[in-house]
Amino acid sequence: TTGIWHSKGRSPSVPEGDPKAVPPIRADSAFATARRLARARFAAVGRLSAAALLTLALLPGVIGTAARPARAEGPLTATEIAPDVFVIGGQSADPAASNEGRTGNVAFVVGPAGVLVWNSGTSRRQGEAIAAAIRTRTDRPIRTVILSQAAQDLVFGATALRDRGARILMHRDAEATMRTRCGGCLAELQRLLGDDAMAGTELPPVDERLDGNRTLAVIGRDLQLLDLGQAAAPGSVALHDPVSGVLLAGGVVMVRQVVETRDSDPAAWQRALERLSALAPRLVVPDHGSVGTVADLAASGRYLAALEARVGQLVRDGVSLADASAQGRLPAFASWSRYEPVHGHNVHHTYLRLERSLFTR
Repeated sequence: TTGIWHSKGRSPSVPEGDPKAVPPIRADSAFATARRLARARFAAVGRLSAAALLTLALLPGVIGTAARPARAEGPLTATEIAPDVFVIGGQSADPAASNEGRTGNVAFVVGPAGVLVWNSGTSRRQGEAIAAAIRTRTDRPIRTVILSQAAQDLVFGATALRDRGARILMHRDAEATMRTRCGGCLAELQRLLGDDAMAGTELPPVDERLDGNRTLAVIGRDLQLLDLGQAAAPGSVALHDPVSGVLLAGGVVMVRQVVETRDSDPAAWQRALERLSALAPRLVVPDHGSVGTVADLAASGRYLAALEARVGQLVRDGVSLADASAQGRLPAFASWSRYEPVHGHNVHHTYLRLERSLFTR
C-alpha cells in the first residue's frame, strides 16, 4: 500500500510486532523512576520523545498486553499517562468469570470543573469500582460519561456513574446498535460472569445523542470530539485532548491487538485513521489493548489493507468460504494479541461483504 500506510525505514520482511521492528524497552524496576521522570518531562518540555512514549506505554498497570494485566478482583487502578489524563486498563481477553469482565479500557480526564469519563466497564459493579478509582485521583464531580461504541465490556457500568450525577453521551448510531444487540449481550454476561457479578446491571439510558464534531467544555478543559462515521462500527467516535496530546481513539485503532471488523466500513475506517494521524497525537488509547502512539494508527491501516487485499484475492480465485479462514492468514500480524480468536472472524465477514459486492455491481 502507499501513502500514510507506508512505513518509512521498516523492511517489508519484518513482521508487524517483530522485536526487530521496534527497539526493545527494558521492563524492570526502573519503571518507577521512569514514571516520575516522564511526569516531570510533561511539565518541563511539553513534548515527549519516542523513547519516553514507549516507556510510558509499557509502565506497569497502564493497559493490556504491553503492561501488567489488570487484576480480576479488588480495586481498580488508575494510571496517569499525561497530566490529568488517566487510564484504567483492561485485560486482553474475552469477558469471563476469571477476569470479571474487566477487558475494556476506561479513561478519564480531569478538568477544573470536573471529570469526563470515556467508557464504563462491563457491569454496575465495575462502574462503581471505576468511580472509586476516580476518587483516588480527584474529588471533582464526574460530569460526563462518553460511551464510545456498543461493546459489552464498555457500556454496562454507566448507570453507576449516572447515579453519581454524570450525564451519558453516545453517538446516535452507536446507541441504536446498543439497543438492538446489547440486551442479548447482557444475558450472555449474566451467564458468563454470574448473577452476583452482574447484580443491578442494565442497559444505560443515553442523556445526549452525539452527531457531528464538537468541542466539549463541560469540565473546563476543551476536548475535541470527532465523529468518524461508520469507520470501525456505526457511530465511531474519538476524543482528542490538545493540551496533553492524548487521543482516546475508541474502536478505530489497533495497538498490536486485532479487533473485530464485522460492522466496519473499511474505506471510512482508512479515512478516519488518516484524519486521526493528522492530529499527531503523542499517545493513543484504544478501547481494547495497550497504550500506543501515532505509529499504531498507520499499523491499523496496514492490517485493514492487508485483510482486504488477501480476502479479495481469495474471492476472485473462487476459494470457498469454508477454506477462506485457513488461506486468509496474515503472517505479518500473527504476533498481535487476539490474532488467533479474532482474525478468522474478520476473514469470514470480509469474504461475505466482498462476495455480496460482486452481485450488486
